[in-house]
Amino acid sequence: MPQYTFSVKLYLCAPILSQATGGRKHGIDTVMLRNSADNLCLLGSSIRGNLRHAWKQFEKFGLDEKLINQWLGEESPKDKQNDPARAQLSFDYYWQAEQQPKPKTEQEPNISDQIVRHRIRVNRETGTVESGALQVIEAPYLVGEEVCFTGKIYALLSGESEKNILTCWLKKGFNYIPAIGAFRGVGFGRVARVEIHEVDPVKSNTAQKITAVPSHFGITLTLDRPFCFAKHHHGNNHFASTSYIPGAAIVGALAHRLPENPALRSDFDKLIVSHAFPAKKGKKQRSLAIPYGFVSAPTSLPKDSSKKIIYDIYDISLKKNAGLIHECAPAFSPDWKEEMRKKAHELCHQCDPSRAVHTHTAINSTAQRAKESQLFSMEVVEVEEHQWLANINCEKLSEAARTELWQLLHTGLYGLGKTKATATIICDSKPYAYPVTVNQLPEKTGETFVLMLQTAALLLPPVANPPQNLKDRYADTWKELFNDSVELSHFYAQQQLVGGGYLHERFWKKKEDCQNYQPEILTTAGSVFIFKVNDLDTVQTCLKKWLKTGLPQHSKTPGGENWQQNPYIAANGYGEIVINPQWQTAKLAGAWHELN
Repeated sequence: MPQYTFSVKLYLCAPILSQATGGRKHGIDTVMLRNSADNLCLLGSSIRGNLRHAWKQFEKFGLDEKLINQWLGEESPKDKQNDPARAQLSFDYYWQAEQQPKPKTEQEPNISDQIVRHRIRVNRETGTVESGALQVIEAPYLVGEEVCFTGKIYALLSGESEKNILTCWLKKGFNYIPAIGAFRGVGFGRVARVEIHEVDPVKSNTAQKITAVPSHFGITLTLDRPFCFAKHHHGNNHFASTSYIPGAAIVGALAHRLPENPALRSDFDKLIVSHAFPAKKGKKQRSLAIPYGFVSAPTSLPKDSSKKIIYDIYDISLKKNAGLIHECAPAFSPDWKEEMRKKAHELCHQCDPSRAVHTHTAINSTAQRAKESQLFSMEVVEVEEHQWLANINCEKLSEAARTELWQLLHTGLYGLGKTKATATIICDSKPYAYPVTVNQLPEKTGETFVLMLQTAALLLPPVANPPQNLKDRYADTWKELFNDSVELSHFYAQQQLVGGGYLHERFWKKKEDCQNYQPEILTTAGSVFIFKVNDLDTVQTCLKKWLKTGLPQHSKTPGGENWQQNPYIAANGYGEIVINPQWQTAKLAGAWHELN
């Protein structure tokens, strides 16, 4: 489907308030929303919501409800296993004010160098101000001042005919909106006029001319707005985001464009996309997960008790039994303080982009107030200083499919995450390497080697009856995956339960053997497993394959490799591994004392 871009200018009459969450300036209760560059702005989701309300009013004048849902999306139908009904329109996340506020004047009261307005609540019975009901509101623009907020709307449409229909209803919808933002009922954010025109989209990154698309290559994603890929949560109304872009999200964005690429469509289930990890702009190395074999302990114990004890990080992955370091019990990552976490991040070359929290709510279009029980907050990851690096394996794709994939990636990806971010993509001819030495395979029988999960993996099939201990369950899994060529010595790992109504309806109900609801157990990134080699040829064959493709699924895993029944497969970025990472940690030799 071709993409069309519309530029919209909203001229609002001050006062205007698009409320921000988080810390307040001293003396101010409610402040105006700002982006990471400290520019005043409106949220695109608020504009989208106002446009939906306007269009709903036009249903009686010929605007089909199906068109509204097609353009703006709708809730996943309950009778269709939560299959998503995605929108064709995407709005800029921040709609930025074109002009900065005028300097303050002596006639305008101010607090902390900010022009403010005050609101009170009056007691209906006494006619006096209610106690404590005073609100101080930031008002950066003078009353009556016309402020222009600009943003873009991106539309994936069937063609010119649908574009003309959409253009007509965009103009009618925006001109029908009376006001935008908070306190609309008392004159805030009145819409004075609107300008809408189609613009030529920014030319996408031109595909590099290449005689043959490589079978394994890296991609760099640069995003146009903050993103949110929500972590698993337990029914609350806050969405916390991962710092990485899941491979499944990239696969999903590619799948949305498959009708235009028939060769890629026929081979799409053979494509493997890793998670995209953040890196500072200009860096071309993917960060590593922090292994659970890392511990903190003193570098030495000074004889003088008044001297400060200095702590460092040690890697005890190869240690099978408990022990002391410099006669002290080592601390694993759950017990670390901020200093050790920072040091671990540096060792693994991880970076953590800044974040912001935005609050959203549905609005009752009749009462023009927030709907009951519809409030939620969303943590977003800021993107200005970072880019995201992923690797793609397409060795099983045909040449025609590879060519279509290469060209498609250079046109960018749309609709990523809850903020519907757009990613500009640069393809590199080789996959991105890690910042430390990794993947040195074992070279002889009887040798010990370390396997670390770079991303989470579904290693534990449903609980046995009677249940086994954890080591036996892992040993059974690895025995099958390695074709009985290794012996599991020990491991340092963490597990996470995943489940909930969405996963059950969207994936698990499609399984042939699905009966009652049962959550699944993910082994999280950073888990390390130590093996002894019994059959060198088989081990090397397995590891060479898995380093390219990720881990396969256990035969007892419900759904197996079927992406429609099991989202935690290697094609979606799960089960990525590294072998024998060489960390530059504090030296353990001479400091370790094993306990009996």
